[in-house]
Amino acid sequence: MKEKKQKKTGRVMTTKINPKILAGIGGGVLLAVLILLAGVLIKRSSDKNVRIAFFALSQENVELIKAAIPVEDNINLEYTVLDENNLKTDSLHKKYDLLFTWKGQITDNIEENCVELPSSVFENVPQPLKSSKCVPLLFDSCELAYNKNVAVKNGGNLPVNLSEFTSYLEKSKKYVVSPLVLNGSDDKILLAFIGNLIEKTAGVDGYNDLIKSLREGADFNSVLERKLGKTDVSLKSTLNILSEWSEKGLIFKGWYNIQEADLTYFAQDKQTAAFFTFLSTHRTYPWKVMNEYESYLLPPKEGLKKTSVIAPELCAVRFSKNSNALRYLKLLTERQTQEKLSDESKLAPVHSRARAYDQQADDVRF
Repeated sequence: MKEKKQKKTGRVMTTKINPKILAGIGGGVLLAVLILLAGVLIKRSSDKNVRIAFFALSQENVELIKAAIPVEDNINLEYTVLDENNLKTDSLHKKYDLLFTWKGQITDNIEENCVELPSSVFENVPQPLKSSKCVPLLFDSCELAYNKNVAVKNGGNLPVNLSEFTSYLEKSKKYVVSPLVLNGSDDKILLAFIGNLIEKTAGVDGYNDLIKSLREGADFNSVLERKLGKTDVSLKSTLNILSEWSEKGLIFKGWYNIQEADLTYFAQDKQTAAFFTFLSTHRTYPWKVMNEYESYLLPPKEGLKKTSVIAPELCAVRFSKNSNALRYLKLLTERQTQEKLSDESKLAPVHSRARAYDQQADDVRF
């Protein structure tokens, strides 16, 4: 009897999965996707509201920045102008996405609550100006406006050191009412002028020492007597220089009480050999007036090797990770926007290759 050969067939071994388990896995994946999607949608929804604050900026600069930020149908821009009465530095990060202000004590106080910025924001910013939490946008500067006519009468050359500057003022007494004028009743001008005088006598290190001691809240008498940098210059010795200039008639007596209107009179009537101001203030005078003056710097003390330009920085900080807020910061540092900001404000742009309003603004930047 013949044996029947068994027919061989190929089989694939499979294991049955409980439908309930399969449904559970599918449901878990779907839930995770939905949660992720919900998170993205919530983020996008919250990013639609961009809360922007301004502090210590002129109305012109506030409007300038507003105009540079595009109005978009799907974005709600909420603007707030802060003043000393409603500025609460410890809660700014809870209320706003961006803050525009002048760099200084305020930005130092809120730095710990600011969100770090990606390097892409600083692509067009010169290396020395880069910061992890603060974006520079425009520069103002301190300057001395020298009366060209008086300069010619004094020999034609502007002073290159502090001794020559003092001599220049002394010679100018016979030509003008007051050789040197500044509206010292304005705290900003007062502090800027004293700061410039210290920087030109004690150098950059001395100036930084003064700023540091003021920010530390040291006793005023100790600040007054403290030697600055590696020099014998102190705040007290600097104030003594100003007192001496006043006694000799080199600077208008009571200069610390002079109002801006008084400074305008001296400038327009050409009754001063030099007046101290900011570039931003200089821009408010008619061309016909400023054409009679040469903008330059307070010259340094003889032998001082390291000196610089004191240039207030209009900047922005970020308090949140709002994607649209970050996008606006990048836009404000782009070349085309920087050129427009410089043209409208007449201040110096930060972008290293942007065209500046004029040569003066270009000099400040570099």
